[in-house]
Amino acid sequence: MIVKECLNLSNSLCRTVIKIDRIQKKHECTSDRVITPLILFNKDFTPFKAFGNVGDVEDDCFGCFETSIFKIEEVCKASCCGILSLFRPIDENGCLAKSICEAFRLEETDFCVEVDFHCFCALQRLSMALVNRPFGGIHPK
Repeated sequence: MIVKECLNLSNSLCRTVIKIDRIQKKHECTSDRVITPLILFNKDFTPFKAFGNVGDVEDDCFGCFETSIFKIEEVCKASCCGILSLFRPIDENGCLAKSICEAFRLEETDFCVEVDFHCFCALQRLSMALVNRPFGGIHPK
């Protein structure tokens, strides 16, 4: 039953992803830039994960990281496939967050992953306020 429900949900999820992409692109070059961080859920309802900076690129001070939080970069409406960029989740101490719930700040990266949105059953939008959120009195390590 879950598989049948996922097929129906994936079409709805595709429409949602396309809508988010359209809104982000509309505001891309304005002062009201819109970035919608999201978590995608696999068909077994676990968060989809990807890795950034594998091989520890020298110009990155954090090293390799794992994340379940993404930004939609491109979507092909016909195939419902696309490119996601990875957010680096940072905790309130300026270190890599060990879990999604510890994320205080989401840093944009150049690391990307190609996906087929039909492979997912759900998505969760996160607050845009997390993107590049200032630390205030906290200084990253």
